[in-house]
Amino acid sequence: MMKKKLLYLLSVLVTLACALGIWFVADKVLIVKRTDGVLPMQDFYAQESGTVDVLIMGSSHAGMNLDVSEFWRRQGQSAYALWGSNQPFWNTYHFLVEALKTQRPKVLVLEVYAAVFDFEYSDAARQVTNICGMNLSLNKWEAIKVSAPKNRWLNLLTGLPVYHNRYSEVNADDFQHFPWSGGLENDKGTYYRYGFGPSPLTDVSDVTERTPLMEKEELYLRKILTLCRDENLPVVLTLTPTASFRADQPFMNTIADIAAEYQVPFYNFNLLWEDAGIMEWDFGTDVHLNTRGARKVSAWLADRLHEDFNLSDHRGDPAYQSWDTHARDVENEYMKLITWDEDYFDEVLRDGYDLIVIRTDTFKLTENGRSLMACLEKIGGDADAVSSARVGCWTYSRNENTPAFREQASEDDVAHFDFDGFHWTVDMNQWEVRCDGESVCALSESGIYTIVIDPQRSRWIDAAAFAAGEDFRVVRSAP
Repeated sequence: MMKKKLLYLLSVLVTLACALGIWFVADKVLIVKRTDGVLPMQDFYAQESGTVDVLIMGSSHAGMNLDVSEFWRRQGQSAYALWGSNQPFWNTYHFLVEALKTQRPKVLVLEVYAAVFDFEYSDAARQVTNICGMNLSLNKWEAIKVSAPKNRWLNLLTGLPVYHNRYSEVNADDFQHFPWSGGLENDKGTYYRYGFGPSPLTDVSDVTERTPLMEKEELYLRKILTLCRDENLPVVLTLTPTASFRADQPFMNTIADIAAEYQVPFYNFNLLWEDAGIMEWDFGTDVHLNTRGARKVSAWLADRLHEDFNLSDHRGDPAYQSWDTHARDVENEYMKLITWDEDYFDEVLRDGYDLIVIRTDTFKLTENGRSLMACLEKIGGDADAVSSARVGCWTYSRNENTPAFREQASEDDVAHFDFDGFHWTVDMNQWEVRCDGESVCALSESGIYTIVIDPQRSRWIDAAAFAAGEDFRVVRSAP
């Protein structure tokens, strides 16, 4: 009898374990892989314990108006952006509780745009964004209870009832986010955006009135500050440029009062935008900065954190290689998005890329074409040679002490040469560029082609045409 009971108990336990395993796998596959909350939290769990020195938190302004890779590039600071779209302070508080389970940051940078929010609960989609990336725990349960009405608690806790109908959308990427998946440690919570949504910059130093924060928002802001004080975690409050300067400033005056009460710094970039070098074209939308603007604010903050907290410079430390990988990944992906010639060549200079320049045909330079030649000249290219040639191919290398721009010899309009560890063929007869025999791009447009090579990664990352028929604007050329 005892043996039967043990076998029965064992079968129940095995069945339960299998059910939980299936649930776990299904949850990881079907969960919405949102970059504005779910993935920043899930990828945070993949970070080596005790390696995050600068923890950036807040709403979308924390994740989109700041650039972790710039903190690394500028000062070697190991920063991570743990944020969520439209995230109120109560979700930030529970994110912070979760973060302190595995990390002991040297400083918390809290982006405070949530001070202007006025709602009891976020909308249903943002509840998912700001909760479902968290591992199952008592902290997650407490986050759910404060974030949603009672009738949604169980669904948010188990997750699958919320997003089970995603099965028809599942793709290969959905299977790359398990705890054991490789490379998750290279993601640091911020991404890249190219584009312009110019926003007027306004002097609001004359705004002195104060608007009280919503009671629940102020309660949780104070809970964050109190938790940091109890944990001996230094805090910096910041507001990144919002584009709604005058409407937001009365709230920020209240934030300044709270910061003074807790004796923490508050950097309000609606007042400091000139110090950071922000211009109206540094906005990508009427709400967020683009990557160029995010880099400027991040550089300013990185320098200030260096001065105030004497943070370690981890560049070159093998234990922090993932930050170097992240920074280069972001730079390479951002390069592929650029569509303005001046930005394009500025990025080549900034990130130390090598370049192949190809002229495919005779054409007359317009004003934009001459601007393109000026950009080429700026990085050390021979604009006169490119302008006067019928066809031609040049390589631009940053690997030497002096950048070199060299013409590659060709016969019958076909050039063969070795460059950056690859064998290249530029074939004007077949209208094609090949790298080690594999097609890179078709030379289908009359104009100037560029192929950008990352010498650090030993791979080409972008091919583009400055097409004469498009007035020398950047046109991406698919391989």
